[in-house]
Amino acid sequence: MSSRSSGHDVVVVGSGGAGLVAACAAADVGARVLVLEAADRFGGTTALSGGQMWIPGSEQMRRAGYEDSRGDALRYLERVTLGATPQETLEAFLDQGPRLANYLENDLGIALQAVARHDYHPDWAGARFGRSLEPAPVPTAGLGTLRDRVLKSDSRGPLTAAESRTGLDEATLRARRDADVRTQGSG
Repeated sequence: MSSRSSGHDVVVVGSGGAGLVAACAAADVGARVLVLEAADRFGGTTALSGGQMWIPGSEQMRRAGYEDSRGDALRYLERVTLGATPQETLEAFLDQGPRLANYLENDLGIALQAVARHDYHPDWAGARFGRSLEPAPVPTAGLGTLRDRVLKSDSRGPLTAAESRTGLDEATLRARRDADVRTQGSG
């Protein structure tokens, strides 16, 4: 049976970050979307991860006070991809990455923040500070019964990447745990 005959325009296989964003983007333009997930909870590997996205030149990066340039990001990408990625693909990533971050924030309501850390190779030409983005802490109270259907990591507390390095006062940590606030990939 085709997806068209089953009443769906788009079928997304997997409910990780990429799949759910694709489903939302398709629904935003009027497509009838079906998300298929094999596990009993959704979120995929993303929900277990640090949940960071490497997006040079983002508005979130600028808001945090970090500077970037397209030329530097391109130099860094050319080296990190060992020249194996076509130039037009690298440039498309640089153009579309900030648009994705803005879509997540402005259309899907997922607040993002720049992570205060260097690129993986800070000594390489074009490297910068603050290109990685992560979701801000997410309260789950509004999810109702869906809260228990979202996968979360047992090894990651309710801390952002920065907070996991610097710590968080005990009262805030306890309040987040009590409210089941999610961060990083499950955020």
